[in-house]
Amino acid sequence: MTCLTLVPLNTLDKERLIDDVVRQWPAEQSETIAQIMNDFWTGILYHH
Repeated sequence: MTCLTLVPLNTLDKERLIDDVVRQWPAEQSETIAQIMNDFWTGILYHH
């Protein structure tokens, strides 16, 4: 997950970033991870 810190907060590549992270997790957890990533990203955008 440390790769997140290297990604600019204004990147338009959010979906691909989420896909890359989700792919590293077991399939049965991918939905949960995708949701967490989405919430995380939304939180970053709203708090800056």
